[in-house]
Amino acid sequence: MPEIAKIIGSCFKAVSCAADPDDLRPAFAALEAEIALCTAKGLLAVLMGEDHAVPAHKILRQGLMTRLLKTSSHFAYGMERAHDLLPYLMEKKFDLVLDSTQRAQLMADDHSGHRLARVFRAALTPEHSPFTGKNLLAFCMESDISIRANDAAMVKTLI
Repeated sequence: MPEIAKIIGSCFKAVSCAADPDDLRPAFAALEAEIALCTAKGLLAVLMGEDHAVPAHKILRQGLMTRLLKTSSHFAYGMERAHDLLPYLMEKKFDLVLDSTQRAQLMADDHSGHRLARVFRAALTPEHSPFTGKNLLAFCMESDISIRANDAAMVKTLI
């Protein structure tokens, strides 16, 4: 783990767009510079936090991916959602009954994650920044960017 911390620490830079919140160019420029520096060292993961209610945070992701498409096609988009979101939505929003084998097969068959994106867009309207959230997924599908939900499983328990 110390090696990971060393790599992450060497490729971390904070950029503020507070002077002009509508101009994301300083953030794009800083991200592109850091990505160029870090990809020279090997594989790279770009972790981006967000305030869900700020559309610019989703626009920043889409803009960065637009720029990355010009130089590389070897990246994917990870959603902060339960990894089993696809079968969960199929069951809860479309009243399907799936056994564990069907749930696993449904996820395994979605190689690009685009089925998840289509179902997500049809089943949910994100509470915060709904248009930019749905637009981001549409952009990924139209650009043939692989999409993954990569958070903990959707587990609901009654306490």
